[in-house]
Amino acid sequence: MLSICIPVFNLEIAELYCALQAQIDSSKKEIEIVVIDDDSKEAFKIANRKTCAESTYIELPENVGRAKIRNLFLKHTKYDNLLFLDCDSKITDINYLENYIKLLNKKAIQVVFGGSYYHAKKPNREHLLRWEYGTKKENKPIQVRKKLKNKAFLTNNFLIERTVFEKNKFDESLTKYGYEDTLFGYNLTLNGYRISQIDNPVLNNEFDTNIEYLNKVRESIDNLYIIIQKHNYDEGLFEHIKLLKAYKKIEQKKILKAYNLLFKLKKPVILVLLKSGFYGSLALFNYYKLGLICEKLSKK
Repeated sequence: MLSICIPVFNLEIAELYCALQAQIDSSKKEIEIVVIDDDSKEAFKIANRKTCAESTYIELPENVGRAKIRNLFLKHTKYDNLLFLDCDSKITDINYLENYIKLLNKKAIQVVFGGSYYHAKKPNREHLLRWEYGTKKENKPIQVRKKLKNKAFLTNNFLIERTVFEKNKFDESLTKYGYEDTLFGYNLTLNGYRISQIDNPVLNNEFDTNIEYLNKVRESIDNLYIIIQKHNYDEGLFEHIKLLKAYKKIEQKKILKAYNLLFKLKKPVILVLLKSGFYGSLALFNYYKLGLICEKLSKK
């Protein structure tokens, strides 16, 4: 019936695993948990081997990245529906699996995104940026997600039919962090698949520091640049991604050189503010990301 797929990197998953196993035991349905470790540090491997002793647990000999590891679940799962969960997710609804099982019983889905949310309590300034971005930009209520349709999609909590996934895999040329989920959703759209939106979120337990998150953001811009080049600057892609729409406006106004010069002058101060958590609003963060992609695309 259902294969739960958990890619893991440098995190212990005992809490997530036990919460899922408890719901599996209650449901008495054919459900398996499959965990693939993306070359974590040995301490995490030791802990997760013990946790996952009763399930399929695989350790990769080298890090392959967020895209390729998800495709690997096709080789190691046995059921016709795959539920992908990030390893830092927390299950807070005792009916979490049952909510997905109801959809499977109706046979009414191809791809479903359940949503996610962050802790309501604001963290310290050292961890503020990732929390604030997730809270204000990713924590979209179900009504908003339904309006956005395929544009409101993340890979941390989604269900997909095996046959659909076999035809629409993640782009394995993306080895760094970021935009692999955006491209996956965009390709589903191009191939005529509709991503259903339901209210079945997981708690996002990610606690990146500002510095860690900014490093990931730079990686994500590298990924985005690879995507743009690979898709030959596809206009549809520029419409699908907000950051690229903003870049397009700057380019059309013929102010790209001036924007790049101003960004170069401001970037050191911007980074200090973002790293410290004293940035005022996410507008500065958005300006920073736009500056990075403008720099990249100016070199085309």
